Amino acid sequence: MELHQLFTICGTSSPDDWNVVHGPTYEIGFAEVLHGPASEQSGYELHPIEHEGRAAFKLDLAITIAWGMPTDGWSDVGERRTFNEEWATKFPDPEASSHFVDFFFEGALVARERYVSVDSRCDLPMPEREFEGEGEETKVTGLWITPWQRDFFRVLNGLQTSVNYDSYLSRAGFEIRDSDE
Repeated sequence: MELHQLFTICGTSSPDDWNVVHGPTYEIGFAEVLHGPASEQSGYELHPIEHEGRAAFKLDLAITIAWGMPTDGWSDVGERRTFNEEWATKFPDPEASSHFVDFFFEGALVARERYVSVDSRCDLPMPEREFEGEGEETKVTGLWITPWQRDFFRVLNGLQTSVNYDSYLSRAGFEIRDSDE
């Protein structure tokens, strides 16, 4: 199987095509967390971090995904770091955080996408940014994702919640573009 085929299968599937397992996924990473007050510089501890869910594609069990591992570990006080870009914090619950969704084929990690959990209930793909200006005058003038990202993250949200994903996507202000534009 080629990678683009795996992405096509995942993006054109429906939540009913997946067998979801929540809880320990045994896909564990580690984050360094400062132990003790920062003023004491008492050292760091390793804390395990892992995905919160995993799913197998029912029609081909060689295809699996896992999601929820934080992208940037934990803050110095052991709390999950927040994601503070304007598009992600304009929802009723302004707290957002970034995570990974990993794609596996026959148990091998073959791809990784970053996403942002917004409003405590919806996962949106990390958009590409369009910039204008230079130096301190640089500002983001556009956010866009691919049709595949739109479709796959609709499926991922469907595995976890009944949220109106398309409404969140629209409110985030993402434009849908082919990746070669």
